[in-house]
Amino acid sequence: MCDAAETRPGIDPDRLSFTIALQTAADQIVNASNITGSDRGIAKAVLADPLPARRPRISARKVKCPMSRYGTTPHETRPLTSRSLTHLDITVLAAAEQPAVLPPSPANTDRRSRVFRLLAAADPGQDWTARQIADALEIGHLRSLSAQMGQWITQKFLVREGRGRYRLHPQWAKTPGDSLDSTTTIPA
Repeated sequence: MCDAAETRPGIDPDRLSFTIALQTAADQIVNASNITGSDRGIAKAVLADPLPARRPRISARKVKCPMSRYGTTPHETRPLTSRSLTHLDITVLAAAEQPAVLPPSPANTDRRSRVFRLLAAADPGQDWTARQIADALEIGHLRSLSAQMGQWITQKFLVREGRGRYRLHPQWAKTPGDSLDSTTTIPA
């Protein structure tokens, strides 16, 4: 890879990918290509797709090995040591326009209220499956409804009568003469 970098002036050897070189070598062995030729397939593959350039440095790169073939470049203009920042400019931009506030939805049109009205209108002893409730209320996401019903059980809004069978908790069940209409508030 270093030899390949030396063939193209101005390219940093750190930008050449070892993964590409390894994959090209493996492909040459598997395909038995370029066995006797001097095609330099690995060098071509590595130079064809170099890694992105390194981030700009504030100070010159410190070479740990003094005998490195890639020491400092003669045109290096950055200082050898780091510099402390003494001044910083910050520009505050105007806030983006706030989106319009949606009007509040009518009372008791959320999913929980719809489910409670359905279960309250039915026979108090009737057990419902999540599928029956979803079909009755035309809810398309059964798994979402099932997850919500699990939360409502822990909040004591529903009772689980068996595997996948639910009914309204007795404190919310309709008594004769009562109705669960749009004026009835259900705690959140």
